[in-house]
Amino acid sequence: MSNISKKQKHAERNLTQFIIFKSIAKRWYLPVIGIYYSEVIGMSLAQIGTFVAFLGIVRITAETPTGYFADKVSRKYAIMLGAVCMVAALSLYIVPQTIWGIYLGGFFEAIGFAAFGGTGSALAHDSLVVLKREKDYSKVVSKAQSYSLIVNAVVIALVPMTYAIDKRLPFAIGILQYLGLIVNAHFMTDMDHQPTKKL
Repeated sequence: MSNISKKQKHAERNLTQFIIFKSIAKRWYLPVIGIYYSEVIGMSLAQIGTFVAFLGIVRITAETPTGYFADKVSRKYAIMLGAVCMVAALSLYIVPQTIWGIYLGGFFEAIGFAAFGGTGSALAHDSLVVLKREKDYSKVVSKAQSYSLIVNAVVIALVPMTYAIDKRLPFAIGILQYLGLIVNAHFMTDMDHQPTKKL
């Protein structure tokens, strides 16, 4: 197999992995997280508001270095980095069950989502350039978004049921979710690319 055909094969596989990425790289635990903060951690409404502001500051601060990492090092490894941060975040949410555990977990969560920002879409675009199908970018993103909406509609409907069984269960499922994302990213291949535009 020639180098060109290998590259094209990898680019085609990236498009499949991109659909999986779009479906997995979501915070499925969001419907119950506010209740968890209040019921389990004992945070007041004011404390939750302060924490949300903290998340925003960390994520904005992390946008530039994670974008630089994706552009200069690897989009694939930027996704892996984001997933590892999310595993760390959710582990810290459910193991110490303290406000400091929540803040440290939130720090990793914000970095994780900053690492995801625009990276998967950029890798899909890079792959389409290799395949000379740049005009299909909107179609590919729309298809991935459609699958993502279906998966997330089902999962988010089930999350409250898992919370009723054990308050830590949605976050434990999230850990498995992001471990799956690491496996998914393992099968991606970096292409020659233009700088990432954060979405």
